[in-house]
Order: sequence, then structure tokens, then C-alpha cells
Amino acid sequence: MYSGIVDPKILNIFLRYMINAARHKRLIPYYELQGIFGLDRGTVGKYAGCLGHFCYDNGYPLLNSLIVNADNPKPSYG
Repeated sequence: MYSGIVDPKILNIFLRYMINAARHKRLIPYYELQGIFGLDRGTVGKYAGCLGHFCYDNGYPLLNSLIVNADNPKPSYG
């Protein structure tokens, strides 16, 4: 479904990571995901966008809203 935009295997791991963050009631800064997944910020944003679409399409909570800027702990506009 999102394979043309991002790697489905990485998206699956990204999803699991964000589910764990939600369980622990954590906000996740972009730099944390950049370090863990070895991605630049723009690519993390693409994964976050795909995650949001996946959650919305399946009636799940929008886990991408837990991804925040380190300087200003709010979700981005995307």
C-alpha cells in the first residue's frame, strides 16, 4: 500500500516502535527516530506521514502525533 513511498519492512518496525511509545505515554522527538532508523529528518517525516495514513485508514489512534520537534514538543504541521 505504501511501498512506493517507504520501505514496508521499516514502516512495520516504525509502527511497532510508535505503539511502544504510546504504551509508555512518551513523545518521540524526530532526532530519536533519525538515530534509531538511520534516516534523515525528511525521510522520518515521510514515514510519519505514512504511519498517519495507515492509522487513519484502519481506525487506529494517530500514532504519528507522538512524533515531535525537540525544541518545541508539538507535532509538526504535516
